Order: sequence, then structure tokens, then C-alpha cells
Amino acid sequence: MPPKKSNQKILPNAQNTSKECESNSKRTSNVEDEETVKKRGSKKPRPNAAENSTVKITVPEDLDYSVSEESDVGLEEDKLIPLNPDNIINLEEKSEIKKNNINLESYSEFQIANFVADHLSILKLANVLRDSKETPAGNSVNESLNIQNEKKTMDKNKKLLIQELKLLFLRCRIANSHIFNSIISATHPHLRTELYRDKAKELRRECGLKMSDFRFKFIATLTEMARTFIDSGEKVEDFIGDSWRNILGLHLKAINKTKFEAMKEDHKRLRNFVLESFKAVVDYEQKKSTISPKNVIKDTLNHITINIKVPSSSGHDIVNNLNIEDLIK
Repeated sequence: MPPKKSNQKILPNAQNTSKECESNSKRTSNVEDEETVKKRGSKKPRPNAAENSTVKITVPEDLDYSVSEESDVGLEEDKLIPLNPDNIINLEEKSEIKKNNINLESYSEFQIANFVADHLSILKLANVLRDSKETPAGNSVNESLNIQNEKKTMDKNKKLLIQELKLLFLRCRIANSHIFNSIISATHPHLRTELYRDKAKELRRECGLKMSDFRFKFIATLTEMARTFIDSGEKVEDFIGDSWRNILGLHLKAINKTKFEAMKEDHKRLRNFVLESFKAVVDYEQKKSTISPKNVIKDTLNHITINIKVPSSSGHDIVNNLNIEDLIK
């Protein structure tokens, strides 16, 4: 039997109406998507993991895998360089440490201590650096100035001591520790109660050496003159004349010339001392005497000049005021 026809009627614009609804729904969904994107801050969608897995990396065939010389430096094992002053001298410069490949931490304390013990200059420098680090920064300048002032004072005292020894030679050519202590106590007041200490002992030793040097130079001058005199045929008094001042010139430089020129009797005593010393040298050179001029000058001629006045140019008059006769007994 033929199907029955439906009684429902299809409106002519039904199809168009349905299509419009579909398009409107799509527009609405698109608008919603745009608003959603804006709300999310316009974030880009994450790439698909599958897409990442398909990425290929192309490696050039001519790529050089060799390591440069510079990179090899860090790969080499540290080698111990023998400690020596040439290596140590510029350790404070980083460039020198890197160049010489020196790493002190690689050495034991005993190795470093043994090296420093063999190089005293480094040990002294280390002590100075240690002291400087222990000194507060604010006091370092003042301490440096104090050291400089102390050194100047010591140099001044030492110069005064030598000047007084020159004057001592004019009065007496033999000296003992009593005379030296009296002079040192005046030139170095801080040692007055410490004459038994090493510093005072060293000064006494220097005083003895200086007096020996004065005697040697004095005899050397007279010996040279004696060799000329022997063939001259002159008398000793005429040959010496007023040259006694030149012979004693080293010592007369330390005397107050104004005061000394007024002491005519002391001039005669000094001239007589030079004459007797010269005769002793001449006799020794001519083999007329076996006694060394050094012993004659040192032991037998002091009585001529021991009581003369020798005012010092410095004004201290240390030797001038000494009672030498009592001190050499």
C-alpha cells in the first residue's frame, strides 16, 4: 500500500531559518572564544607535545670537536714548582702566580717553613708584614714618625760620640771602659743606667775601634813624613814647624776654634806631642829603636796632653770636663 501522506506542512523558509541559526551559533561561539582569549591575557596556546617530538637538530658535518690550547690549561694537573726566591718575590701579583703556576696550598707547612728558614730576608719581611697587620690603622702613621724621630736621635747621638772621641785623642791615646762609659752616658742618656746591656757594649767596642783607627792614621801620616825627612838633613823642629796643626787636623775640626786659639800653652803641648811622636817614628824607621811607635804614642806620651783643654764645637764639652787622670788609673 502506498504510504500515507503526512498531514504536516513544511514551511517554505524552514531550511533557511535553520541555516541562519547554525551560523548565529557559530558567531556566538567565536565571540565567546575571543572574549575568553582576552580574559586570559591573550595567551598563546601551548604547542602540542607531539609537535615538539618531531623537531630535528642538524649537526654540521665539518664541526671541529678538537679542544683549544687555552682549554687544556685547566685540564692539566697542578705541578709543584720548586720554591725559590725568584718564584716567591712577586707572589702578591696575581698575574705572577698564574704565570708561574704557584699554589702555596699544595706545599706542607714544614716545606714552607724550611724554605723561609733558609732565606732570612723573607723571614724578616714576613715579620714586618705581621707587625704592620697587628698595628691599628690609626696608629701606623704615628708609629712610623716615632721610628723616624728615634733614628734621627740615634744618628745625632752617634755623631756626637765620634766628635768627642776625636777630642779624647788630643788629650789621651789610651782609653778604657771607664772613659768610654763616661762619654757614652753623656751622648746616650737613655743608656746611663743600662751600661751593662748589649747596646752599650756595642758602643764601647766601636769606641775602641775608633781610637785604634785614629792611632793608625796618625802614625801613617808621620811615617810618610819621616821617610821624606830622613834624606832632608833638617832638624825635627824645623821640619815639623807649624804642620802639627795639619797632622792633627782631623781632631781639631771638633774643637771650638775661637776658644782654642786663646789657649797658647795648650798649643805648645800639642806641638810637643807631635814632635815626640815624630821622633819615635823616625827612630823606628832608621832601626834606631825596636819599640813600635804605636806603643810609644799609646803608653808614654799621654802625660804631655792629658790636662789640656779641648772645648768642643758642639758646646757639650764632655771630654773637656772629664778627669781623665782618675779614670785611667
